[in-house]
Amino acid sequence: MLGQRERIVSQLHELELALLTTDYKIAKYGGVPDDDRAPADTSPSSHHQEGDPS
Repeated sequence: MLGQRERIVSQLHELELALLTTDYKIAKYGGVPDDDRAPADTSPSSHHQEGDPS
């Protein structure tokens, strides 16, 4: 069970990074997320280097 928990936590982390990257790209290149929630901190300095292709 502990191994399964570790895998889930790792997957959650990867999904959070993917979501932050997507939100950053939406903010940088135009468009808005499909919902009305306030955007997360998507500043490049907090998550990505300028020019990061991810």
